[in-house]
Amino acid sequence: MKWAALLLLIFFSTVVFLLLRPNSSKSGLLRVSRGSSTAQVANLLSRDFGMKSSWLFRKAAFFMGYRKPNPVKVQVEKGMSIFNIIRLLVKNKRQTVNIVIRSGWSREQLTNYLASKLEPDIQDINNAFGNTALLDSFGVNDTSVLSLFIPDTYNLYYSATAEEVLIRCAQKARAFWAKQGISSDSALRIYSLASIVEKESQKADERPIIAGVYLNRLRIGMKLQADPTVNFAIGAWRALYYKDLEVESPFNTYKYKGVPPGPICVASAQAIESVLHPSIHEYLFFVAKGDGSGYHRFSKTDSEHLRNVALRKKELSAR
Repeated sequence: MKWAALLLLIFFSTVVFLLLRPNSSKSGLLRVSRGSSTAQVANLLSRDFGMKSSWLFRKAAFFMGYRKPNPVKVQVEKGMSIFNIIRLLVKNKRQTVNIVIRSGWSREQLTNYLASKLEPDIQDINNAFGNTALLDSFGVNDTSVLSLFIPDTYNLYYSATAEEVLIRCAQKARAFWAKQGISSDSALRIYSLASIVEKESQKADERPIIAGVYLNRLRIGMKLQADPTVNFAIGAWRALYYKDLEVESPFNTYKYKGVPPGPICVASAQAIESVLHPSIHEYLFFVAKGDGSGYHRFSKTDSEHLRNVALRKKELSAR
């Protein structure tokens, strides 16, 4: 009986020793994918982090309650024990991540960012962005899906599906517009115009003036003739050539009147505010100054505008 107890003590002491001894030989990010088994996690740890015993990991995981791995991304340090690795995974079963959505982002930049921070990959996110039934429920489509993103910090589960992420952001947008007392149809038009203002100027104090210019043009039936919409249509953010203004696209505001069918980037709350509360003036034209300040000159008539364009060229030459 004493021998049995002694053997049992030796066995458990050995197991505890093996569980607590340094085990991983490499540091790095462990990324557990959706649907992974404990055996697959063990194989991943052995392959990428030099864990010595997959069998011991699987058995210990069972007894420590790590039986159905959740998607997770955690930092494994060199020399971590099997016990501490499992404890890290159990602790982060419902891991949350702060997602910071920034203004000015394109759809590609947004999807790449979300894929880098959350479990869904780029394909998953693009599939959600093209989910017609889901988009219909929020009154948008594949062209206008960016309007569901209000720049802010979102605390999301790392394991959230791409559809859940979209729903969370759409709920935030819906609450934002409801607070403003604005319908979903009007919200899309306002957001789309705000996205143009976003790209036209980084100067907060002149964005309401630019918004006022575009609203003046819309009021008299004039085309918006916004260069950023052409940049969006050709997929290149550079100086435009006259031939670019002829590109066939519903986003080409040199060819088509009205607000484009969707935003050209993620619009900031400040740009949206500029459209909601624009400066009241009679300007119809503006052109960037050539002095490197980032500001613009505004004018009421075409002749004034041409003089400002000439002044810009002169300033650029002087620099």
